[in-house]
Amino acid sequence: MVSNALGKVTCMLRVSKVASTLAVLLSVFLYTHSSPSRAAEPVACPAVDGILEAFATHPLVGLGELHMLANELNFYTLVVRDPRFVAKVGARGAHGTCAAPAEHS
Repeated sequence: MVSNALGKVTCMLRVSKVASTLAVLLSVFLYTHSSPSRAAEPVACPAVDGILEAFATHPLVGLGELHMLANELNFYTLVVRDPRFVAKVGARGAHGTCAAPAEHS
């Protein structure tokens, strides 16, 4: 009886190893034969232009901030004071910034 149980365990281990090996081989095959994405190469442009253009394809564009850095604060001021900002983003995007407050009806 002990040898029969040992045989079943050995068989289960072999099946498990075979299944694991097949899973790894399938993963490698799929990884190496998948077509690479054809995303466009990034193009350098002025930062304010790039941020404003991002609103054309994204409903929300986030900018990170390290607090109290004058260069970043000056940059954010340039973004929200750009005449294209309200035209592209609308007054909803200027809430909480140094831009003119939006009129509420």
